[in-house]
Amino acid sequence: MKLRNIAFLSLFILLVITGVPIAGKDVSEIVAIVLNMPDGTQLKLPVCLNKKSRFGDQTLQGAREFPTLAKTGLHSDVELMFTKTITGKGITRITEDSQPGMYSASGFLNVGEDIISVISADNLLVYEMNLKHTDLSTPLFYILEIIEHLEQKGLYEPGRWTGEASFTYNSSLVSISISGPGKGCQESIFNDEIEGCKSITIKRNLNAEEREYLKKRYEFLSADEKKLLERKLCVITTSEMEPYYISRYGFYEGHVDYRTDPVSLAFIFGLKSIEELEHIFPGMLYDILTSDFTRAYISHGGV
Repeated sequence: MKLRNIAFLSLFILLVITGVPIAGKDVSEIVAIVLNMPDGTQLKLPVCLNKKSRFGDQTLQGAREFPTLAKTGLHSDVELMFTKTITGKGITRITEDSQPGMYSASGFLNVGEDIISVISADNLLVYEMNLKHTDLSTPLFYILEIIEHLEQKGLYEPGRWTGEASFTYNSSLVSISISGPGKGCQESIFNDEIEGCKSITIKRNLNAEEREYLKKRYEFLSADEKKLLERKLCVITTSEMEPYYISRYGFYEGHVDYRTDPVSLAFIFGLKSIEELEHIFPGMLYDILTSDFTRAYISHGGV
């Protein structure tokens, strides 16, 4: 069945998204985060989509080349088909700059992938999940806001965060660990102000029932393939760049080190359960999470 038819903190910190409104603000605009600190104190942080974030306006949706994305939260296939530039930069040049060893060692696209083939395939995945790209970028923006609050309060110091933080989002316990910045920040492949300075690992553990469900549904996979499926589904390594890339361009990166897979995001942040994902993509999760989104792959029915 094809898709179209188809901080300086060395101890554990628990972050709980409570949904408590901030006085005078609508809860849909601002979410209260309660940080339960190791000494038993609580730190309450308001997080929202920040127009004045140091990495850019988090409320922008869709580049000027993507009016349908800006209006609906999803790309138009026709617009993508005729796209020649993104932020005024030619798509051929973007694809070249995105290759491993160009702008970054691991690259933004794997060999054989191009910027439009990857954006198109991921847009279809998001469409099939009945989501919008902003549904997936929003919790990532919240994480950036959490980190910025910790830095401002002197609670995160690069090189001295040795623990793991977690928060509950849509009833899912999500863990994060942070490193960096190093000697410099990653430059964007687009003509924009976006850059990435930290490495952020985000994960959600499977419970026993979920693990057993995957085991039964994917019994045809080898032991190593099953481990890879679980890791791809449950763990993402990303940076400050990705939520901007997702909301503005619908770009999650290709199948490289910093790919922020939309299917993985939907599971990790509790937007879709294992059962729901399997219903949408029956028997296809391993293939979707591990295959390069080349034009050849797509034309042969991969997505």
